[in-house]
Amino acid sequence: MTRTQTPPAVRDDAAARGVVGTSVPRIEDLRLVTGAGTFVDDVTRPGMVHACFVRSPLPRARIGAIDTSAALQLEGVFAVYTAAELNTVAHQISYALDMPGMPPVPRPPLAEEEVRFVGDPVALVVAVDRYVAEDAVELVEVEYEPLEPVLDYVTADSSPHLVHAGFAGNSAGEMAGRPASDLDPIFEAAAHTVQQQIFQQAYLPVPMETRGLVAEWSASTGEMTVWISTQSPHEVRGFCARLLGIDEHRVRVIARDTGGGFGLKVAPLREEICIQLAARTLGTAVKWIEDRQENLMSSGMARHEHADVRMAFDAEGRILAAGMDHVQNVGAYPTPSPLTAGVVVGMLFPGPYRVPDASFSVKFH
Repeated sequence: MTRTQTPPAVRDDAAARGVVGTSVPRIEDLRLVTGAGTFVDDVTRPGMVHACFVRSPLPRARIGAIDTSAALQLEGVFAVYTAAELNTVAHQISYALDMPGMPPVPRPPLAEEEVRFVGDPVALVVAVDRYVAEDAVELVEVEYEPLEPVLDYVTADSSPHLVHAGFAGNSAGEMAGRPASDLDPIFEAAAHTVQQQIFQQAYLPVPMETRGLVAEWSASTGEMTVWISTQSPHEVRGFCARLLGIDEHRVRVIARDTGGGFGLKVAPLREEICIQLAARTLGTAVKWIEDRQENLMSSGMARHEHADVRMAFDAEGRILAAGMDHVQNVGAYPTPSPLTAGVVVGMLFPGPYRVPDASFSVKFH
């Protein structure tokens, strides 16, 4: 007895073709384009106040006296915090990616002693609304003693000026694998070699929705609720718990619609730290929405780096060895750690190719 098997019918639908080249219907568009989305700036809480930052106009300077008296006299202003009042109440500032052996990273919520880039937050104003807060920011008088800035990460290791005292050569850390000298005999004997310096310009993550959060502290329960534009709500919860010195189950993070992130919203930055500390200090809900000028000036950048790379090939063009010496600009306050990006570069190099021998090193300035 023979059994005839009928071939399956040819299907001309998305399941048969796969995802590539297929128009995939989106499920959230109608809600968003009709204004039914919920972003952080849509959140309103009883008794909520608004925050705005006093920022440095200089790339590097020593901070002198800070006069907040005029700002505090403005009607509608509830508080003006400097590093002396706010930084001291932080319990612990650490990230989930912080691991043993990583180099120390200065992480003051507000600038202490010196400002280190244009836009460095120096003070925090809390007022009845954003308009009053912005007016009060203009009334805060800060004495600055200008210092020579470190502008070029390439030559930062030889600069006589230090972004942070105690970090010789402006080094935020370095790491290396196999020494490059191990590959020298291979390169000397190779039929072909190539060497090049590859430079990657800095870029800014510019999401449609800038950073923002509402932090609400309940003194009666000892709990914090955070509405935030984030890519990592669990990181925010753990970070906030460590920052305030409370158990994680006492932190509730609400992340609704997020208007873009591009990596900017993976980890809480210094402004988010300040807002959470201010909320607990005031015992009420505090909202901060980053404006576009703040976003472009101080939210952070990435990928400002270069690498000296070399490859060796045999007579038939097969790769024999590859090496990379990588240098990256990590700015004044690398977050969460300068090694985070360098580890990724080391993991991805040398890519999908079969490379018998390789070396890698990275320095962060």
